[in-house]
Amino acid sequence: MELQQTDSHNERMVLNIPPFNPTNTKIWFVQLQAIFDAKRVTSQRASYCYLVEKLPLEVVEEVTDFLKKVPEERPYDMLKQAILQRTGISNKAMLCNLFTQVELGDRTPSQLLRHMKTLLGDNKMSDSIMKSLWLGKLPPTTKQILAPMSEETATEKLADIADRIHESSRSQQVYAHQQQPDQNRDKELAELKSAVEKLSKQLADTLQTRQHYPRNYNDTRQSYRQRSSSRNRSTSRHRQDVCFYHRRFGVNTRRCTTPCVFKKPAQGNETSSQ
Repeated sequence: MELQQTDSHNERMVLNIPPFNPTNTKIWFVQLQAIFDAKRVTSQRASYCYLVEKLPLEVVEEVTDFLKKVPEERPYDMLKQAILQRTGISNKAMLCNLFTQVELGDRTPSQLLRHMKTLLGDNKMSDSIMKSLWLGKLPPTTKQILAPMSEETATEKLADIADRIHESSRSQQVYAHQQQPDQNRDKELAELKSAVEKLSKQLADTLQTRQHYPRNYNDTRQSYRQRSSSRNRSTSRHRQDVCFYHRRFGVNTRRCTTPCVFKKPAQGNETSSQ
């Protein structure tokens, strides 16, 4: 958002002020003061107006008393102090955030170190404690490499070394990620090839079995049909040579018509059959 202000010389001024930062209000005021210095805004009244225009509604509600009645002396400084006291993160909260919530995330190790020092603000902390806190938030591999040199090497120097380790580790991860699809594809192709080979073997075994079984089966059925047909023809011819009476009544008939080839069973067979 561009704010325009006309100074005492009637020159139009344009300031590109960043959005209000509620998570680190002190740093936002540092940026704002740098912009004022670059644009040579020295008037307390003008600085106050620029500040008011950039305040979000939730902050305006916290400093309404300063907006309803503008301080006569140092209005910008008074409003700035009220905002820091009422909405800014306290030093205790910053230290708590520094110890617990800050993580490396997408930052480089050196960026993490600078962020932690920014959160520390005006609080005092020994370099050894800051170094220990910072090392504790680095990846395990990086910490193992830096451990032998951490006591004798300055924190900023360690941060430069950690950046190189971090970059190398990320490059290896990217390479491994790029190689992983190829490995998965090779594995899938091998599994598919194995499945095709098994299926081909099963098909070959099935075809071989069918080549043997139908021939034996057909031969058996053909032989059975030949024997059955022969018996039927023999029986049919025999029945045609026997007269109607013998076919109907057998040995009990009292009549016979020629030609007839019926033979009366032997006496022993007849007795046994009776």
